[in-house]
Amino acid sequence: MAVKTLNLNPPELTITFTKGKTFNPIFYYLDKDNGVVDLTGYTARMQARVDDVLLPDWDLTTENGKLTIVIGDTEVGEEVIVNAQGIQVHVTDSVTAAITWELACYEMELIDPSLKVLPYIKGTLVPQDECVK
Repeated sequence: MAVKTLNLNPPELTITFTKGKTFNPIFYYLDKDNGVVDLTGYTARMQARVDDVLLPDWDLTTENGKLTIVIGDTEVGEEVIVNAQGIQVHVTDSVTAAITWELACYEMELIDPSLKVLPYIKGTLVPQDECVK
């Protein structure tokens, strides 16, 4: 059986989303060869902060149901990865509608079955007003 290596240097992603809309992207986790990583037994957590202050509505975990581990198909370039596993975020439209900040930093981590914490992704959240014509 091939050993899968987790990258401990998480990518930095800027995520732009619309205020007042449900925010529920999926972040699929693949190894360096675009192979599926089995997340069975893993949990996840994500927090967002403004000026080092935790945003309470953005304290997301698999335990509180605001993150879930999902299985689905995803595209990487022209390749379709079948049964990829990843983390889906669940932030309601009422939470995004109440945003008053312009930028927040976030970090998402995975916790493996032995309780080792693994960096997953990090970056900046950028809320935008809904475009009205």
